[in-house]
Amino acid sequence: MSVTIHSGEAAGLFIQGDPETLVGQICRRLVPVAFVVDGAVRDEANEVLIETGEGWTQLCFDHGLVFWRPGREAPEPYAGGPGEGDFVLGEIAEAADRRILAIDTEVEEIESRVTLRLAGLDVMLIADRSRDATTVIVRQPRDA
Repeated sequence: MSVTIHSGEAAGLFIQGDPETLVGQICRRLVPVAFVVDGAVRDEANEVLIETGEGWTQLCFDHGLVFWRPGREAPEPYAGGPGEGDFVLGEIAEAADRRILAIDTEVEEIESRVTLRLAGLDVMLIADRSRDATTVIVRQPRDA
């Protein structure tokens, strides 16, 4: 079980917080919060909330930075005004009740990636700075 960071620069410049406490725990829920404007998804995972036995941890990206924030509240949807956009809760159901084996973080010039390596499943979050900092989610089943 490990936390791996790959970066061409000093990791502390690009990664705030430490996900190490998540490794070894059971992921109860994995909740991406999408940013939606006029019915169109602009960002698949504006933030991601991870629930374990120790509570909620927030993962978010901002201009190439990766933030880990433990001690968060349970997520709630938020509706903005007309044209402002809404934050809509999702759920990666296949991540529920799986042990977090490792967390890999890669920070590169154009994108930042965090891969949550769960028992039998990898969930990769890719923040692309060249497309207005949108984040996409890639699920990859793997041998446990």
